[in-house]
Amino acid sequence: MLSGTADPSEFAAGRLTDLDTDEVVLEGVEVLKVLYEARAAGRQRTLPPALHPCNPPVAVFHVWHCPTSPWGPFRMAECRIGARAGTRPRALVAGCVVSEPTAAEALEGRWGFPARVGGVELDRRYDRVEAAVRVDGRPCLTFRGDDPDLL
Repeated sequence: MLSGTADPSEFAAGRLTDLDTDEVVLEGVEVLKVLYEARAAGRQRTLPPALHPCNPPVAVFHVWHCPTSPWGPFRMAECRIGARAGTRPRALVAGCVVSEPTAAEALEGRWGFPARVGGVELDRRYDRVEAAVRVDGRPCLTFRGDDPDLL
């Protein structure tokens, strides 16, 4: 079995400030989930040694619209890399863009999300759902799905 080769210290650098945190309930959240089969090249470099890559390799994208939270309304997009811990399926958050700085800081400091501030849009209409993510003003991710009642 292959195992991840990423340096675990890179995952903790500047992130979690305290493991003792209260739960947060986010109500009225809309989430778009998109799963893609990914290329195998480089996947071990993304995962720390405790995680094993899954076959086929997958990248999972979640785009969240959170209308209420302790930090105000925000949107978040995250990319997870499919992995296994022993036989259990897992996914490691490889990147995260959050629309509001206060929410990004809380998600990083309290739960370890590798958050950076950027533009995140999630638009659900009767006939389609669209998502777009921008970092430093540049588009980095877009999705469109037709017939959102079936998605």
